[in-house]
Amino acid sequence: MAFLTVGVGFHGRADASNITLLRPRYARVESNGEPAIEVLWQRPHGEPKGIFFMAHGCAHQGTDAFSDVGHDGWQLEECKTSNFGRCLGLPEEMRLRQ
Repeated sequence: MAFLTVGVGFHGRADASNITLLRPRYARVESNGEPAIEVLWQRPHGEPKGIFFMAHGCAHQGTDAFSDVGHDGWQLEECKTSNFGRCLGLPEEMRLRQ
């Protein structure tokens, strides 16, 4: 599975005034009848400087790098319907993403 941390479709700074832009996003991407791939992304605070892409192997998934509930109490509802049924928020993967 893959997860992607990226700022897409918005130019300029993202901060507390437009907090919804900073929330993690989730989608299932299908291609030519292959099983759907879970993709997660999150726009960074401030001006994006680039794109960080990580395709996790070793029987892990993109939801390993995100938690069900953020530090501010916001819930990533898609975690409940992900392939694993929740987001694990594993420490090493969370640090890579941050």
